[in-house]
Amino acid sequence: MTNQFFFQKRVILPFIFLFVVFNAAIGYSVPKPNIPDSGTGYALLIGVNDYDNDGNKARAKEANRPFFNLPNLNYCCNDMIGIGEALVSGQFTKQENIVILTSNAKDDDKKPTLVNIDRELKNLLAKLKPVDTVFIAFSGSGCVLPDYEGDEKGELYLCPMDAEIFCSPKTGKFDCRRLISRNDIVTQLQDSEAGIKIFVMDTCRNRDIVTRSIAQTELVEKTTLEFFPVFVKGCLFQLFSCAEEQTGAESAELEHGIYSYFMIKGLKGAANSNNDRYISLSELQRYIQKMTSDYAKEVLKHEQTPKIVAICDRIGEDIVITRLISPPLPNGNIRPVIPPNRRTR
Repeated sequence: MTNQFFFQKRVILPFIFLFVVFNAAIGYSVPKPNIPDSGTGYALLIGVNDYDNDGNKARAKEANRPFFNLPNLNYCCNDMIGIGEALVSGQFTKQENIVILTSNAKDDDKKPTLVNIDRELKNLLAKLKPVDTVFIAFSGSGCVLPDYEGDEKGELYLCPMDAEIFCSPKTGKFDCRRLISRNDIVTQLQDSEAGIKIFVMDTCRNRDIVTRSIAQTELVEKTTLEFFPVFVKGCLFQLFSCAEEQTGAESAELEHGIYSYFMIKGLKGAANSNNDRYISLSELQRYIQKMTSDYAKEVLKHEQTPKIVAICDRIGEDIVITRLISPPLPNGNIRPVIPPNRRTR
């Protein structure tokens, strides 16, 4: 056993009430919850600020085909570094169990290229056990594309820093290279041995990068955390920074994507609505959804509604992600006086 954990919250009100009354009568304080640790937490965090658009443009020109420019972003690397710090400070795991790939890394092996992401993901999933938890997060550009690997309806793809998107001048079909299919990662997570799997995507889910005429894959989304049994090992949660046809925004004032910013705050304590010093996934989702939506609407004049898809065989149980050492952070809204510049993902 290690001090990394995921807990199950169970409340037995009659016994707690009697225990509190008894201790109050004899002058003793109520002890902290005694919840056993279980398994090890692992994380793979991927942040892409910069894309190789110059190289892609040159290759497209040589092949005489249209080139789609992937927008460079500002704070995706900050997002992943901040989430990593929050996971460590919240006792989800130790630093050595976190792999961070960012486009500003000096080491080429730590840059978020397709090869590096694929290698780190496979290495991570191969060592997981049923008592372990895995946390995968991506912050960067995303797009919905048709006719890629036989997908006619369109699917969400995450763009590593060496992604390429071209269009055939003859057929009009897209020639996409070095993209990451959301479905592919979900399949790998489903097949892994980990008991709890969390997949976070702070990226756009609209079709602006391609065309407005493309049909988009429908997802069974939950505005609140729900559980239902399926044939999957353990529990799998997909967290999206925005709803379908929406974009994820960055904030120059916050120096983060707004979704990742509130995830970091939530993991560090702001999401602890019941003050029990444990941050559960349902608490985190409710906090992020409210704060992101409110901030986007009131400060950035932008519509952004985080979503979650929960596939779990543990009906009615909540999952704890982090726990607090210091007192919880205040839950107050943050409102910059001057509306910051924003860029969508």
